[in-house]
Amino acid sequence: MDKNKETKAISQFAGLLLCILLIQSAVAAENQNQFTMVFINNSTSENATIGNSTMENASTENPIFENSTIPNYIYPSYYYTGLNAGSSTAFTVSFNNNGNESLVLTPSVIATNETNSLNESWIIISPANATVAPHSVQYFTIEENVPWDAAGGDYTNKIAFTDDIEPYTEVYYDDIQYVNQMYLHTYVHAHPRIELQTSYISDTLDAGTENEYRIKIKNVAPRDLTINPTLSTSSNEYYPDFEQAFDNDAIEISAPSTIKAGEIENMTIRVNVPENATGTYRRYIYMNVSGKGNDSSIPQLDLNFRIWKPPAPFVKTFYTSTDTPITIEVSGNMYSSETGYRVSQKKDKMPFELGLTCNSIPVNMTFVESVESGGADIEDYYYYYYSTWADEYQRDYRNINDHYVATYKAPGEVGEWQLTILPKGVRNFQYLIKIKENNREEIWNVTGENIDSGDSSTGNVINENASTISTEMPVADFNSNVTHGYSPLSVQFTDLSENATEFCWDFGDNTYSRDRNPVHIYNEKGKYPVSLTVKNEKGIDTEEKSKYIWVSRK
Repeated sequence: MDKNKETKAISQFAGLLLCILLIQSAVAAENQNQFTMVFINNSTSENATIGNSTMENASTENPIFENSTIPNYIYPSYYYTGLNAGSSTAFTVSFNNNGNESLVLTPSVIATNETNSLNESWIIISPANATVAPHSVQYFTIEENVPWDAAGGDYTNKIAFTDDIEPYTEVYYDDIQYVNQMYLHTYVHAHPRIELQTSYISDTLDAGTENEYRIKIKNVAPRDLTINPTLSTSSNEYYPDFEQAFDNDAIEISAPSTIKAGEIENMTIRVNVPENATGTYRRYIYMNVSGKGNDSSIPQLDLNFRIWKPPAPFVKTFYTSTDTPITIEVSGNMYSSETGYRVSQKKDKMPFELGLTCNSIPVNMTFVESVESGGADIEDYYYYYYSTWADEYQRDYRNINDHYVATYKAPGEVGEWQLTILPKGVRNFQYLIKIKENNREEIWNVTGENIDSGDSSTGNVINENASTISTEMPVADFNSNVTHGYSPLSVQFTDLSENATEFCWDFGDNTYSRDRNPVHIYNEKGKYPVSLTVKNEKGIDTEEKSKYIWVSRK
């Protein structure tokens, strides 16, 4: 046989062999539910490797890339599992040698650049090495053992059965890809180490005030833990970065550095709001338990503070025709902490700053008494851990509807009066003016609003029978078709208010609407407060529901 015929025969044989290999590859890929990419060109390849044999100076019509290897088949090529910390699992992997030579397999655990990687010592592969004959199968048992104190989250590893590296791996991938590899994806459910009395504090604060919150922390781990609560330096995961109402140095966190196993300690959060603060403050408190970062075993505390500053005092003008004493009552709903964990402060100042003049001359008022009232509500835990100090139904009490009434008296005089009210720490307020004339009590009972300056009263009407004036004030109320679900969660809000002509919704995620019955979509996980403020020519009212919408990730 001459040289040309010999070369042609080799070329035909190589082409036939390649076709057989490609057919086997396609059939194996279909049967094993995995995909293999083979790069082919029409050039001559020197020293090309086909399967596990090498053809020197071989020429084929469709050779693969120079010095490349057709992968063998591994089943499964991807393995997904979820494990609780402290548990283990095992599964079987088959390695199919599609080549014509025996392969020595030494499987090794490789970290990836995708997510966290399991510690190599947590994975045991047996046998540790094996020789697999051509066109035969070798089975491996892969065992995962996750320790009790493992951090929660997603982990991804590769298991490389040989050290052959894919061609162009550095061009097309961020990390090395091996010819004979599989992926191991594991989600670790971590054991809780601590419980927080709440995972969310949302409150409305006045500029220039000091506020204090106290949160219980319980060590539910079997050993003593250290904590180091620190504020995040960026907005929390539910909201994009935005300009904060004040800096982190306005917040002071006090907590013990060590919590013994099974014990409960207090964490105190003091918020000193600057006088010039406006807007919203959103940050996390990372607990940093025993040096661990933010994972599912370590709850963090989400802070959401809205800062309000009244633009000017409210002014009410009224007239008297007698010099009998005047009684003035001012009342309002305090800004209530939506988680109910704000500590009552010493009242160096009343929630209202009042001023009174008669015929443009200041009149001294005498403080008579103040009355505080409120209530309590049971807070349900829908998607989060259950508090061990909650009741038998896994619920905890929170304080709601703090109401404050201050009563003053002033000497009477005939003439034109002006009452100014600057609210401090209340969302809205009402005032009551009582005047006795000729043994008959005349009452102005009118609701003021703390948004606009000037005379924003609803007017005065004196009833001959000395009854309280009815004003047809708006009363805010609402509900929704759902209150919890998975993101993205579409919520239809329905206005149930009375006597309202204007509407302003605050969905708790830094978005607002003036529609009467809006539809809002929550895209991020979280517990969102929702409020509806309604208004008419008579006044304003707000209904606010804490942690009203609960959104979880699937």
